[in-house]
Amino acid sequence: VKNIDIDLVILNEEENVYERYVKEAIETEILNRHLMYLLGKDGGIFLLNANEIEDKDLLEFRANVTIDTHSRKH
Repeated sequence: VKNIDIDLVILNEEENVYERYVKEAIETEILNRHLMYLLGKDGGIFLLNANEIEDKDLLEFRANVTIDTHSRKH
């Protein structure tokens, strides 16, 4: 509405296994919300595998907002 482009980068930290439940769940949610046209486009959604990123610190440094959903035990 306001013509503001935002890239949403989802960093999937699921282990490299044959069955990728987390990746499939994320893609299903994107599909269910009719947002597949935004995948891989500027101002869209990028789904990245943490195992394929060489420098996650650089990615976090470049981000304006970072949301970490890990549950932490105190």
